[in-house]
Amino acid sequence: MDIKNVSRDIDDFFVDDNDPKGSGFQVKLCADLIVYYDGNVYPLKSNRDGALDFYHNALEILKPELRYVLIDGTGRYKKITPKTYEMLPYWACDDCPTRLAMGVHLDGGDTPESRSDHSFYFKEGWGGCLRMIVPVEFILDNPKGFVELAVKMCQRLRFETGQGGFSLHLHHDYGTNGIHIRKLSQRFLGLDIGSPFYWSDTLIQGIKTVNWLTLVGDRLLKKIGGRDGLRERLLTDIPVHDLDHGVIIQAGPKPTLGDVNAGDDISYYRRVSRVLEPIRVPPEILSRLNDIGGRNNTRRWMARFDNNPKLWMDRFIPINAKYGDDENDD
Repeated sequence: MDIKNVSRDIDDFFVDDNDPKGSGFQVKLCADLIVYYDGNVYPLKSNRDGALDFYHNALEILKPELRYVLIDGTGRYKKITPKTYEMLPYWACDDCPTRLAMGVHLDGGDTPESRSDHSFYFKEGWGGCLRMIVPVEFILDNPKGFVELAVKMCQRLRFETGQGGFSLHLHHDYGTNGIHIRKLSQRFLGLDIGSPFYWSDTLIQGIKTVNWLTLVGDRLLKKIGGRDGLRERLLTDIPVHDLDHGVIIQAGPKPTLGDVNAGDDISYYRRVSRVLEPIRVPPEILSRLNDIGGRNNTRRWMARFDNNPKLWMDRFIPINAKYGDDENDD
């Protein structure tokens, strides 16, 4: 897998798409760890220890590269100052007035609109989410170390679902329901796609997808027999890492992009997906979602690892091609 070539092709592919800020930045291939929690049942103050574990461990890795901050509601990036890093711990402390919604996005790059694969994201409303974005090499150079880091970051966190592996860093103004995202989602099956802000309220009710690492909280695990039932279904060659309030399921020794053109092996991902299918986002909710290349494509994408999936493409997909088949997908 030549990650550098894939990353360059993805950069080139999106240059001709609708550019939100005139900078050429829509998406960046990255690795990430993202967790979703119930902001109504376990808001930040009652989830403080776990949330701050995630935050401080992420900062140890990201801080040298972070340059800009976007606070939800302000609409523009500002330069990070030392006080920026005190914001989330203050929101989590007992002295902070109760907030119904809050969010902060810390980003790298030479300018606010630069492509960056160093980022931290926090959002809380009805649903909450925490996300760390790192370069793909961070996982590829030390897969075992990334798993150990994920366990450390999430050990005390009360969460519902989450993923870790290859993903996309999306520009905050970029809409992902168009053909560019649709084609990308059909080519790279091991790539997690979608806006965390869009999904955070939904994923307290079921899992969105599996990735190399899939996090499932104890509440959802009860629906498939708890931790013991999960292990019985997965068998012993798929590691399950225990956390205080759930598990991390590891689909193989290292992540894969699941490139359909290259015939990447996604058998581990399929096995995990088959076991977790009963706790996927409920159909009545799924029917309203269109974040991954349109409503129909979103539904197909979420089922792409099913045991006998229906293929919706019948040809190779050259990621750097300019497509003329901009079909409607609503």
